[in-house]
Amino acid sequence: MKISPKKYAIALADVANKAGKGEHARITEKFFKLLLKKNALFLLPLIIVELEKYLDQQDGQLRAELFTAHQASKIITNKLRQFLTDKSQEKVILQERLDKGLLGGFILKWQDFLLDASVKNELKRLNHQLNS
Repeated sequence: MKISPKKYAIALADVANKAGKGEHARITEKFFKLLLKKNALFLLPLIIVELEKYLDQQDGQLRAELFTAHQASKIITNKLRQFLTDKSQEKVILQERLDKGLLGGFILKWQDFLLDASVKNELKRLNHQLNS
């Protein structure tokens, strides 16, 4: 049976939490050896993503990504952060990323959700409506 990246991440976090701080290097080394033995080293990027999600959840935090064509104003980022805080009741960590493929607007990703308020998406929807 294959172990999912999420299960690897939770197991690693739980073992690391129970261990002393001086043992983290040894635990990390054993974890890498386990992944090598199971031919699962290719899962490492996915494990890291799942580990980050799990640790955020344990700390009562929500990590979100904001994609914009240009640097978003503080007013916009604060409103989006407040929107997510109201929805999740968690502290929001908003990571801003520039996406030159966007014409304007924004895309907001958090957990398994996507809010696409980009001009590019609106143009696609309009084109689809006109061609239907």
